[in-house]
Amino acid sequence: MKKIIVIAAFLVAFIAISTPTFAETNIFGTDPNNHAFTATAGSNSAVVGWMWTPVEQFSWGFRVSGVLTEAADKTAAKWDTTLVGVGVEFPVVNMGSLFENIPLDGEGYVGIGLDMDIENDQQVYVPIEVGVDIFVNKNVSFRVAKAVTELGSGNDTPYPDLRFGVKVVW
Repeated sequence: MKKIIVIAAFLVAFIAISTPTFAETNIFGTDPNNHAFTATAGSNSAVVGWMWTPVEQFSWGFRVSGVLTEAADKTAAKWDTTLVGVGVEFPVVNMGSLFENIPLDGEGYVGIGLDMDIENDQQVYVPIEVGVDIFVNKNVSFRVAKAVTELGSGNDTPYPDLRFGVKVVW
């Protein structure tokens, strides 16, 4: 009797797994305001992203990052690494709730990526950044980002390398 129950359970599980399911998933979101272009630059790195927002809780997309050997204002600085990958950004705090008396509307976010060094050794890195988007209007915001892990090494960043830029949503 136990063998029949085990065989019946296996058959039910097999049929359930192999039965096709039909669902509609839109990973790119719906118009309007489901596209975003981001660009930030700092003293020795720059990140450009093309993102989609399927739901309000996160954005995802492709990113290209560049890293210099030294700070950009030094004469010995040269282009060192190009990283290409995908990234996800999650909003974590609404800045309007932190500064109620100041007419400043913004949103703090955490970003994580999976980038591959396409020039040197094809290693994969997981850069993590935190940042703030300060809204000019509903489609344009100024962006300040701080890398938690270095783009081209994956190590912690012991120095305050801030990147400044813009985020445009349409």
